[in-house]
Amino acid sequence: QVFAYGGGVAAAGELLLGLKIENTRALLYADVTTAIPGVAFAEWGPGDMSMSLGYTYRHDAPFPDDMQAARSKVLSACKNSGIFFLNGVREDDVAEIEADGLRIDPVRRRVFLECRELDLTAREFDLLWHFASHRGRVFSRAQLLDAVWGYNHDGYEHTVNTHINRLRNKIEPDPAQPRYVQTVWGVGYRFMD
Repeated sequence: QVFAYGGGVAAAGELLLGLKIENTRALLYADVTTAIPGVAFAEWGPGDMSMSLGYTYRHDAPFPDDMQAARSKVLSACKNSGIFFLNGVREDDVAEIEADGLRIDPVRRRVFLECRELDLTAREFDLLWHFASHRGRVFSRAQLLDAVWGYNHDGYEHTVNTHINRLRNKIEPDPAQPRYVQTVWGVGYRFMD
């Protein structure tokens, strides 16, 4: 499979298109698909590629020889076509996240809801970015304290509740029925799937 997805806006009205080459069938056509006019970058999908090659869990380096060869083929196709190569997406690579009307720009630390900029505190932004960067993953209060605040202490878990309530009041159309930051009863919180 080759998936095309919007990679961002280069200039007013210009959309960058990218490819995700994530299985052996797509790998066969890497040279052809990366040469399509308008494609700006391609990413190899190590997780799906590893399954396509018969591995159950080999999506992290170091890669077996056939995985490394697949990566090299996508890299070579990108170089030959003069487009960018993504080795995989990491949190530091993400320019911004959009989710159902909510746009988060980590570089400028700005958040927009339906094109209206929201006024978040630094901690609220960090909390929202942490959730959105791990979409669908459930975090306990202790995990959030450690990841966002930098410490883990049982006595401070109410701090998480307070910040989540304040964040919901700012980003949720109906804070009583949260769409973005959801409660997983008995466990913690997650950002919408």
